[in-house]
Order: sequence, then C-alpha cells, then structure tokens
Amino acid sequence: MRLLTLNDNNLSKLESGVFNGLDSLYELTLENNNLTSIDGLFVTLKELVFLSLSNNSITHITNTTFSKST
Repeated sequence: MRLLTLNDNNLSKLESGVFNGLDSLYELTLENNNLTSIDGLFVTLKELVFLSLSNNSITHITNTTFSKST
C-alpha cells in the first residue's frame, strides 16, 4: 500500500503500532479528525514522504514521533 487516507473519520486516538506492516506507505492523510497525540505512530513508516495532519487537535509533538528514542 502506497497511499492511505483516513480523513473525516472522527478519530481521536490511534494505538501504537497501528501502521505496523505498512512498510511501503508513501503518503498518509489524517485530516479533519480529533487526534490530540501522535507520539511514536510513524516510527515504522520508513518510506513515508507526505503526511497531512491538518485540522486536528494535536497539542505537542515529541522527539519520538517519527523515530525511536536512542
């Protein structure tokens, strides 16, 4: 899968590991949901080039959002 669109789904939380196995995902859109936290969700998405999170309620982004802490 190269493209995943989850816009307008009233998502408020995504569990850790929800994107595991989507190794070739290139584009992910999560627009117009109610997400407040995205910490660690994208760690396994090594091919991700485009990410859209507009119109959510994200309050902070940590250093582990896109990569594992070392």
